[in-house]
Amino acid sequence: GPQTPPQGEFAENTVASFLLKPRLLTVAFAIRCCHAAAAAIPTAGAMAKSFTMKHPGGCSGMFWRDAPTPELKQSESGKKPDWPKNGAVLKGDVHELEKPVQGCTKWLKVSEYCQAGSTTWEKTPNCWMQFDQGGLLLHEKA
Repeated sequence: GPQTPPQGEFAENTVASFLLKPRLLTVAFAIRCCHAAAAAIPTAGAMAKSFTMKHPGGCSGMFWRDAPTPELKQSESGKKPDWPKNGAVLKGDVHELEKPVQGCTKWLKVSEYCQAGSTTWEKTPNCWMQFDQGGLLLHEKA
């Protein structure tokens, strides 16, 4: 039959205990969401933020990146849209990695974007962007 849960405010097997002690069940290293520190794993679309992309060097834009770690990879239907040019606005969820991938620990899981010079928002399945590449690449919009 069902077991009686342990008594006490911080009983080892309670939901509160589980939430207060971050655990990694299937990921190789800790991942946390910058804007939702209480969440154990970021929820897509929960606290989406917008960023203007501006390459710090001479590049006119950036190719979309794949998920920075296998644990963050999700199979989403649809094809990736054209790569964002300088001035494009990218909207999505911010992820911090414990270890840098491509020299960067801060990544954006892009849910949609508006290409530079356009007013149309497009879905961005399987699209990620790092925050830095030789300088700040994604600038938060107010």
